[in-house]
This record gives sequence, structure tokens and C-alpha cells, in this order.
Amino acid sequence: MKEWNAVTTKINKETHTRLLNYCKMEKITPSSYIRGLIEKGLLKLIPINKAGINKIEYKKKEDSFSWKIEYDDGEIIEISDNVSPSFFTNLKEAVDSASSLRNLYINKKTKHSTPIPSKLIKLR
Repeated sequence: MKEWNAVTTKINKETHTRLLNYCKMEKITPSSYIRGLIEKGLLKLIPINKAGINKIEYKKKEDSFSWKIEYDDGEIIEISDNVSPSFFTNLKEAVDSASSLRNLYINKKTKHSTPIPSKLIKLR
């Protein structure tokens, strides 16, 4: 069972009206909207020591991608639900370039070789 704590803040009338209108349009409560903003913001600030995998799905109708991280404990975090194809093309090029530089640095020659921890190398 989760234990909940309340958090309050003061906002001006115009911001409050915009918040209520937005939540009504999205069919969510102001509390759930604010909770989501806080949780997403804190995830960016607090390091997470968890293992998981990237999940990228192509959405045909929108011609875009959804990008999520699925942690080994079953938790799923959405990075973005609307990533453009050009962004992923650029990201892939950047990752390939960085990986190539790393492979040169560690003197990797074959596709399936893996770096050997320095402690094991010292055992020789």
C-alpha cells in the first residue's frame, strides 16, 4: 500500500484557470496532472540505479516512434510518445559514430568481441 503526502502551492488566478481548462480538456484531475509533472521532473534529477532495455515502436498512422524504457523490475518509463523519424536517424548516426570511436580506443577488431575487464587482463 502506498503512503501519500499532500503538497500545496499558490498560483495566480490566470494560471489556475488555465490549469483547470487544460485538465478538463484532457479529462484528468489537476492533482494527477501536477503529480505527473513532479514525478517526471524528479526522474530527470535523481539518478536511477536500475537495469532495463530501450523499447522503440513505430506508429504507422502518425509516422512517428514511441520510446520507452522497460526496467527489469517491470516498471516502464515513457521517454517520448511522438519522436520523429529524422530524430532517430540523427540519434543512430551519433551512437554509431561514438561506438566507432570507442571501438578504436579499445582496439576492438571483430563484431562479436567484447571488452575484457582490466582486472582479468592483470591476472595473466
